[in-house]
Amino acid sequence: MTNTQTTVETPIVDDPASTEAQYTDVIELLTKHGYIAGIADTGGGCEAVEIVIDDDHRLLANGKDELLAWDRADHQGWRVGRYREDDLEESVTSEDGSAEGLLSLVKGLSR
Repeated sequence: MTNTQTTVETPIVDDPASTEAQYTDVIELLTKHGYIAGIADTGGGCEAVEIVIDDDHRLLANGKDELLAWDRADHQGWRVGRYREDDLEESVTSEDGSAEGLLSLVKGLSR
């Protein structure tokens, strides 16, 4: 997760198997709570949920095993890192793989 060239875009979800479609519940909940969120390509064929905090900070959320499951049904827990440019400042994990579980971690890291 060292690629900082990611950008959050509003996805056009045409493919129900796409990562955007699989994690629609997550993106919609974060957006509902005022966060700018989307799916980001982190390199090497990996993706993460990206949450923009401000001009200097962003959060990258993956499964607790550091990978975002391709199939939402296989997703377990969350690992969220707070980044300032390329530097990981803080990381937290949770066994709760729900959208609400991620929201709780995001609130704690977006201070």
